Amino acid sequence: MKDWAKNLKAGDKVIVTTNLKGERISTVQGITPKGFIRVDGMLFYTNGSQRTNSWYFSHIEEYTEEKAEQMRQKLVISNALSKMRNYNSNYLDYEMAVKILEILSQKESEDTE
Repeated sequence: MKDWAKNLKAGDKVIVTTNLKGERISTVQGITPKGFIRVDGMLFYTNGSQRTNSWYFSHIEEYTEEKAEQMRQKLVISNALSKMRNYNSNYLDYEMAVKILEILSQKESEDTE
């Protein structure tokens, strides 16, 4: 049993990680009489692993503001990369291209220092 999990109650936040959808913040719906943690209609053991026999699996972990901020930052980065993949010369003008190259060049310089 994980120490943080034994004190969970309905309404507490947890981080749910799945093999298909990645990470998300969710809320504990309740604790069953047998001690399973119910989140998003799924049951979890107190070690964080999902009670399932499916190929689709999830686990829960302790919610912290630091972890939530890391998730938000990863989402912003993912969104930026997605938008850049969808851009082509019909949408990207010269000024935007110059700004993007300046930002990327600055990052490359920082990485080589």
